Amino acid sequence: MIGGLDVSGGAGIGLDERMLASIGHHVSLIPTAIVAENSEKVSNIYPVPEEVLEGTFESVLQDIRPDAVKIGMLYSTKIGECVLRNIPSGIPVVMDPVLGSSTGTELSKPDLPELLREKFFYKTTMVTPNLPEARVLLGMSQDDAPVEEILKVIKFMGPKHVLLKGGHMDDEMSIDYLFDGIAIIELKAPRLDVKARGTGCALSSLIAGYLAEGSDVENAVRKAKNQLYCILTRAQSIGGGMPFLGLPQPRNEVLEELESASVKLVETIRPAFFPQVGINFGYAAENAAGHEDVAALDARFMLKNGKPYKAGSAAFGASKHIASVILAARTHDPSIRSACNIRYSKESIERLNIHELEVAQFSRQAEPRDKKTSTMEWGTLEAIKNHGSVPDAIYDHGGPGKEPMIRLLGKDPEEVIQKLKDAMRG
Repeated sequence: MIGGLDVSGGAGIGLDERMLASIGHHVSLIPTAIVAENSEKVSNIYPVPEEVLEGTFESVLQDIRPDAVKIGMLYSTKIGECVLRNIPSGIPVVMDPVLGSSTGTELSKPDLPELLREKFFYKTTMVTPNLPEARVLLGMSQDDAPVEEILKVIKFMGPKHVLLKGGHMDDEMSIDYLFDGIAIIELKAPRLDVKARGTGCALSSLIAGYLAEGSDVENAVRKAKNQLYCILTRAQSIGGGMPFLGLPQPRNEVLEELESASVKLVETIRPAFFPQVGINFGYAAENAAGHEDVAALDARFMLKNGKPYKAGSAAFGASKHIASVILAARTHDPSIRSACNIRYSKESIERLNIHELEVAQFSRQAEPRDKKTSTMEWGTLEAIKNHGSVPDAIYDHGGPGKEPMIRLLGKDPEEVIQKLKDAMRG
């Protein structure tokens, strides 16, 4: 990680290290400046002398071959040119063009944007500006240029991908725009009423971490965004100013929560709500991007002598079926991390409506024959599209050899169980 060292730990390479350690990566730190900062303000900036910076690079790179590089605050052209000379080749490079702090202080000299535009961007796999940074980089006023033009102009400067972050925009949803020179992909998430320090640092460092693991660019961004969303919900006040980001939830806690909730499900559910195929219960890791990132029971809940029992244990990758539902829902709302299936009945749908829960449906008969996704992924996305947002429950009336089913969705297993209780009580 290359960038500023925020002495408060709320941003910069200290936060980068914390984020990447949370997903299992070792991190080498190369500070470009020491930033005397706290949650309220930046007091001073102490640039690292060029000879010290050169020596730091030499010490790290003569012994350690990084799998990816993330570049943050550079501060001056002199520091930037030194970094430029020392960036390892042949590995992903993610650049977060840090120009100012969350508390409103300039973190770069006026001539730095020119260096970034003319010499830096073409060496990067991705640059991740927010809208104000993009406008400064391009010399635009607040009212200049739509998103599409901004993306194209930055892409023309040489990066393989541009991620324009939407946190500073006024949209109802928080939308980031990923551009590879051909297609613009909109990555949406509900806008949280939370402002915390270091969000740009955290996102770009997590993207670099997932690229280092071999994820393709789009999946790396999706994983990083989903994890950042969850971290933002746990932001904590450390000082008297802006909150600091929380820590990601360890995967073992995902398994523990699912196991605990599974016991409650057995205690809660009545036999009449069991489908013939049994019930599964899923809970996604915060950075979930594939079935292997979603925990479920490795054997379904079943009825034995007319009583519910839990047959299996929680494990990641245990159910492609319920994982497909959760992963599809998370493409529209990353706060959705859990789901379970129960028997369909008209009465259950009516009870959910009575309790003011949102319900959507899809029809298996409308499923395209040439689709490239699983039925559960297609059906979940179809129901969300028809409903306009992610509902609390999605159902279908079944088809040949397929039993009608309700899938309950929630932010965590406890919320899913509460919705199950609503489906059972009048």
